[in-house]
Amino acid sequence: NESCGKCVPCRVGSQKMASLGSHLLGGKISETEWKTTLQPLIGVNS
Repeated sequence: NESCGKCVPCRVGSQKMASLGSHLLGGKISETEWKTTLQPLIGVNS
């Protein structure tokens, strides 16, 4: 783990990513929804 979790982007981002991962694995959101939510956050277009 490379995040100390002290700065806001890491602290909030890590929580958001964990929540999205749980929802994806639990079948609460689709893979497409997951990718759509994450793309603007990580700046990846593929």
